[in-house]
Amino acid sequence: MRKFSVIVPTYHTPALAQVLIATFDRFRPSDVQNHFIIVENSDDQSYRDLLVSMSENVTWVQNPDAPAFGSRSNSGSFANGMAINIGLDYVDDDYVFIAHCDVCLTSGSFFTEMFGRRDEGHMVIGTSFDNTRINALHQSGFYVNTELLRSCDIMPVFEGGEMVQDVGDPLTAHCRENNLPISCYRNTFNDESLVAALPEPYRSFHVDRCLDSSGDVMFMHLGRGVSKTAGLYSKPNRVYFPQWCEFYNQHLSGAQ
Repeated sequence: MRKFSVIVPTYHTPALAQVLIATFDRFRPSDVQNHFIIVENSDDQSYRDLLVSMSENVTWVQNPDAPAFGSRSNSGSFANGMAINIGLDYVDDDYVFIAHCDVCLTSGSFFTEMFGRRDEGHMVIGTSFDNTRINALHQSGFYVNTELLRSCDIMPVFEGGEMVQDVGDPLTAHCRENNLPISCYRNTFNDESLVAALPEPYRSFHVDRCLDSSGDVMFMHLGRGVSKTAGLYSKPNRVYFPQWCEFYNQHLSGAQ
C-alpha cells in the first residue's frame, strides 16, 4: 500500500474540505491510502467529526493561535505557513502534498502523474506557478519531499515592509539556488490558451485547471476559497462557492 499524505489548512470551510476529501478518495488508486491532515486555523471544532468520519485516515489539528483572517496584513499567508509547519509533525511519508482547502481532483491520473514525477527524482512537483514575486510554485497545490520541506523556512519574506516572497516561495528559491529538480504541470492559470481545447464541462468552468500528460483535467483550484465562503470576495466573471459545490455534485461526486 502506497501512502499519500495531504496537509490542508482550513478556516471555517467545512464544505470546501468535504469536496477535497471526497474527490481525493474517489479518484485514488486501490493501492493508495490517503492521509488527510486538516489544520483548522481557529478554535472552531464544529465540523471536526464530520471530516474525520469522511475517510479512514483523517487527522484533525487545532491551530487557535493562527492570526484571524483579515486581522492584519497578510494574515492568510502567515496562517497558511503556520498550518503547514504544524501539519508536518503528523507526516510519516517521504513526500507530502500541500493543498489549499479549495482544491479538488477530477481524475485518478493525478496520482499516476505525481508518483511518476516523484520516481523521476523531482523534489517538488507543482500544479501551477505564481505569476508574481519570484514566480514560485504556488502553494495551492504542490507535492514535495518531506525532509526538504522540513529543512526550509517557508514563511513569508519581507524587505522594507513589503512581502517579496509569499508562504512557500522560499522553497522554490532554495531549489533553484541548489539545483534541485522541480517541475510543474501544464495549467490554465499559467497558460490560458489551453482552455480552448478542453472538453465541457471543464472548458467553461473558469477556475484554475491542471492537466495531466494526456491533456485531461486532473486537478482544479477555485481560488480565494476562504474569502468566497465568507462572502468577502466579489468580482465579475468568477466562479463562486455555490458554483464550486454545484459542479462537484453534478460531475465529481459519483452520484447517479
